Amino acid sequence: MRTIDLREKKNNYQIAGLLHLSSIDNLYFSSQMEKESQAVYLKDLGVKQVIDLKFPEETEIDDKALWEKLGISYHAFPVGDVSKLSLNELESFQKLIEGSKESTLVYCMSSNRVAAIMALYLTKVCGHPKDRVIDLLGHMGMTKEALRESIVQRLHASTETR
Repeated sequence: MRTIDLREKKNNYQIAGLLHLSSIDNLYFSSQMEKESQAVYLKDLGVKQVIDLKFPEETEIDDKALWEKLGISYHAFPVGDVSKLSLNELESFQKLIEGSKESTLVYCMSSNRVAAIMALYLTKVCGHPKDRVIDLLGHMGMTKEALRESIVQRLHASTETR
């Protein structure tokens, strides 16, 4: 299992149009890509793999073509209601994250799904303390209070079903 150091966080990246760009260890989180220059910036940071949580119809950009043009591995992992992801789905997400030892970007349109899926992954799959992960929701791009409350409630639930 890939170990993620939650103390290794950064959020002072400077690139126009990328909202909520932050990182923890060698995982990067962001909102949507709008320009090739943003993807080039992330490549220059060392990103070798991306996981796109959006559905194709959410954007006019061909994300797969953009990333592959730069030699970056692209994985579509479309997520609707992230608060209802099953443990099986989180384990599939885990395989993508752990399938690469290189830096990975996880992104969606606003970063809310990113923060939510990462919180679930870090606690339910990796075993990080719930309170530490909850403190990182804003760092990872969580801005929707209703989703935050839903994720916090799920993190504090004592059991999960597959």
